[in-house]
Amino acid sequence: GVFLYWFSIHRFVKLWRRLGPKVTLGIHLPAMIVMAWGVWFYRYTILSTEYGTNTWTIIVSVICFGVAGVIRFKQAKQFSNRTLVGISELQAQADEDDLVTEGIYARVRHPRYIELVIAFFAYAFFANYLALYIVAVLSIVWVVLLVPVEERELHNRFGEAYQRYCERTPRFLPRW
Repeated sequence: GVFLYWFSIHRFVKLWRRLGPKVTLGIHLPAMIVMAWGVWFYRYTILSTEYGTNTWTIIVSVICFGVAGVIRFKQAKQFSNRTLVGISELQAQADEDDLVTEGIYARVRHPRYIELVIAFFAYAFFANYLALYIVAVLSIVWVVLLVPVEERELHNRFGEAYQRYCERTPRFLPRW
């Protein structure tokens, strides 16, 4: 559901801004709940291939959780949870000062997506189910498809300031 939420928000941002955060979330949250119910209802089918507990996958999982946690902690310095769930995207006005380019955002433009992909892999390695590995790989596809849509919206929102930011800051892999 989260995948579809962000595609919808960034793809139809003008509509959602007109409707406002309460209506937008009122439309999206029930849809995500229905999807979650579907996953719960079919969980035995979805989780039918399990590889069992494995020390190495647990170790990899702990490392991934640690990396994702550090990224999340660094993001929290710039963004509140309200911002991370998309409330700022739904505001009608934005000025150049709203563009965050410090902290972890000075290193990469999309640390939130990096964090989420790493967390998906952490969960997959921890649980060691085929379905979760598929979701983790699909999260990469989702990010690759979503980022251009989001960046187009950010270019429209912040203009030249975002263009300059893109020129000096890589999308995913930081320059050291």
